[in-house]
Order: sequence, then structure tokens, then C-alpha cells
Amino acid sequence: MSKAWSVAATVAVLHAASASAQDSVPPQDRWAQVAACAAERSNEARHACVDAVMRAAGVLDPAAEEAINRENFGRVERSLPPPVAPAVVAAPQSAPSAAPRSVAPPPTVNGIVTRVASARMGSDRRLQVTTTEGAVWQQDDTGTIRRLPREGESFEVREGALGSYRCTFNGNTTFRCERRD
Repeated sequence: MSKAWSVAATVAVLHAASASAQDSVPPQDRWAQVAACAAERSNEARHACVDAVMRAAGVLDPAAEEAINRENFGRVERSLPPPVAPAVVAAPQSAPSAAPRSVAPPPTVNGIVTRVASARMGSDRRLQVTTTEGAVWQQDDTGTIRRLPREGESFEVREGALGSYRCTFNGNTTFRCERRD
């Protein structure tokens, strides 16, 4: 008897947890919010609008979003050709939906602190460092680096002026750098 009660209690707890995790806004209203984002005049604004809708719906995990921002820190955005829009069948118009609730995006990544996986001096006498996460940072100035960073040594990258980056290893050797992977 107690085993059956235990199973019933577990099912009830799981059902309550899944019900509380579900979005309270109907799917057609969420879709209307996403469709409203199409009116934005720039790619960045449109993507920010769709991200806000996904955050409000609870499907965009802030921790995962922050991890992706950290992973892509310093990566050069390449312009892509505009996507071809798929044929969309207009849905019946429902009552105007409320704006998505405001959920704050994760903090902006202005720098990272990691460790050196490997370092080498290129034929052009510029230092190239690979971090433990796999990012490759190359020296972007002509300064002389007196010694190579060692494997496992602290490596910090932060934003510099005019879109540049400053790399520091061992806390005291700093040089201008760019991401190369």
C-alpha cells in the first residue's frame, strides 16, 4: 500500500512541477509577439526582440546564454547573406497580445579569465596562445614578448579601445591581440 502511495505522490509532484514550468501565455499570443519582432529595423534589434520573447516564455536559459556569450567573446562576427524567408501562412488574427514580460538578459561579457593550453611564436614573431576552452588569440602588435606563457598559466582577455582586445598572461605581460579561431 505504501509503495502505491509513494508512486502516486511522485506523479503528483512531477505533474505540479511541469505545470509550474509551463508558460502561462497561449502559444498563439507568443507567436504574435515573435511576429511583431519582424517590424524591427535592424538585425540586432530583431534578434533582441525575439530573445526577449523567448526569455519571457522561459525557453532561453540565462546560464546557457551567458556561457555562449563567454565562449564567443572576441569572435569576429562575419556578415552573412540575408536568409531566404520561408512561405508563411497567415494565422487568424486573435486579440492583441500583451508584450512579453521583461526578463533581463545576462550581463555583457567584457573580458574573460582562463588558462593557457599552449603557446607558440609564429614565423612573423607574433605570439599565438590557445586557451583551455580552445580559443586562439594572436598578438596584434609588434611588441617584443620576452618569454612564452607556460601551459596552465593564467590568461586574461579584456576589451580595449576602438574594438581591440588586450591579452595578459602571468598578471604582468600585456599585449594587443585578436581572436583567430
